[in-house]
Amino acid sequence: MLRIVLTFLLTGCLMAVSPAEEVSLQKGYKIAKVNVEFLDEQGDETSAFGDLVEKARYQRKLERSNKYIAIRYHILWRAPSTPTPDLAVKLEARGMDKTGRETTETLTKSYPQKDHFSGWAVLDIRGDALKNFGKPMAWKATILRGGQPMAERKSFTWDNAGSVPEPTATQEPAAEPTN
Repeated sequence: MLRIVLTFLLTGCLMAVSPAEEVSLQKGYKIAKVNVEFLDEQGDETSAFGDLVEKARYQRKLERSNKYIAIRYHILWRAPSTPTPDLAVKLEARGMDKTGRETTETLTKSYPQKDHFSGWAVLDIRGDALKNFGKPMAWKATILRGGQPMAERKSFTWDNAGSVPEPTATQEPAAEPTN
């Protein structure tokens, strides 16, 4: 019985805390998932295939050690099954370099017209772009049709990545003490 209660509570917590915000601007367009992974020197995402716990440990180890050759973004996207014009999946990523400066990287993958659109877009930041990019802080993925956004999904850190909150107009500065 305790296992059922714990499972119910855990499921409720996971549903209440969304790791990303999804916006569908046009019916039928969706970015269902974005996974961020680090690739080791052999180009692998894990040291033990099929073991998700080991993969998570290995990913954390790669991230902390800075011994990765690429940051890979897997983007699961979907578009209507009616014939549509060419589409593109665009990734905007924000990072933080060693000096604490915010960096950005934009990658796009195009898809020619066909009857049904869906699949995984795989986009990598590697080489000189990776050296300049630094640690990943936030991302936003967008489906574009004719340059117009159809759907987007962004990490929960997208709106606040690299920024220091500024006081709002309603906040008043603290009063100076009087002697």
